[in-house]
Amino acid sequence: MDIVVLTTIITSLFLVIAAAEPLAARLRLPYTAMLAVLGILIGSGAAFFLNTELTDALNPVAEAILDLPIRQTRSSTCSCRRCCSRPRSA
Repeated sequence: MDIVVLTTIITSLFLVIAAAEPLAARLRLPYTAMLAVLGILIGSGAAFFLNTELTDALNPVAEAILDLPIRQTRSSTCSCRRCCSRPRSA
């Protein structure tokens, strides 16, 4: 992924985060719930525009959002025995 595209997406996400707090206060929702709703909307919107045949103009933006280099790591605060007691596979 190009550094310019990555920087633009991260900057846009910071702007969404900044707008989420006043919107959550106005709608009387918890801030974290508003962030979750906005994240779901961004992800589903990107998936929709990438897979729809209505327009191809937003495909590069949707691909960039869906291809963000985000890794899931094992949480150090999880105390369940089912997923955390298994050895980590490489």
